[in-house]
Amino acid sequence: KYVCKVCGYVHEGESAPEICPICKVPAEKFEELKEEGENITLEIAVPCKTQSKSWSEANRNLYDYILSKADEVTYLAENYYVFCMQKRNEYMVNKSDCVLCCYNGKKSGGTYNTIKLAQRMNKKLLHVQICEEPKNGGNQIIMFLDKIV
Repeated sequence: KYVCKVCGYVHEGESAPEICPICKVPAEKFEELKEEGENITLEIAVPCKTQSKSWSEANRNLYDYILSKADEVTYLAENYYVFCMQKRNEYMVNKSDCVLCCYNGKKSGGTYNTIKLAQRMNKKLLHVQICEEPKNGGNQIIMFLDKIV
């Protein structure tokens, strides 16, 4: 199934139609629908392309796995700079209909500031608790991602 991003027409077929029969836009304006659930996409916003440069191989492998689950990966800068994390957080809130956050209650830092921005923008917030002690060898985040992706 394919949906027209302009008018919402849903086309059933192996590929998008050449022209939308409703609003007459070309095939490029169609997006393939997921097999299950609503048309939800996962975009990962990365502060800079060098994000994982100094990480261990195990952490880079985990990071690459998570990135592979995304429909789209957006890099906001080539290299790290002082405010690149804040710019990434602002980008995520601006692009989101709903903000999913893991928050420990601390009233300072990037997560706190991002939640405050989302609240000022009247975004829906979903809080996810992840335990301090990793279960299953530290893979609870991966198991969580596999359930939502």
